[in-house]
Amino acid sequence: MFPDTGAGAQPRRGADSVDVSGVGASTVLRRLSSLCYFHCDAELCVDFRGLIEGASAFRTVAEDLRWQARDRFSGRQRQRIDMSGVLGRIVFEAPQASA
Repeated sequence: MFPDTGAGAQPRRGADSVDVSGVGASTVLRRLSSLCYFHCDAELCVDFRGLIEGASAFRTVAEDLRWQARDRFSGRQRQRIDMSGVLGRIVFEAPQASA
């Protein structure tokens, strides 16, 4: 999956593409955990360490990612909220299972 560079890693933006190489597996799992907690009222119960270790065996075979700039105005907070992020598709290849 992505090389793990620790907390706070952000995608780098170019004019037409996004480089996600600095976004680690732990960052992706942390985001999934937050989504699960806040939108499903459930804790994500998975082997985080095992998934992060196993992610290094996957390789990227195709990607079509771009940065989508988006914002909205919060009437309650009375300020602009940045909702920009990465949008697109990425395809990974799993390692061959040993017999």
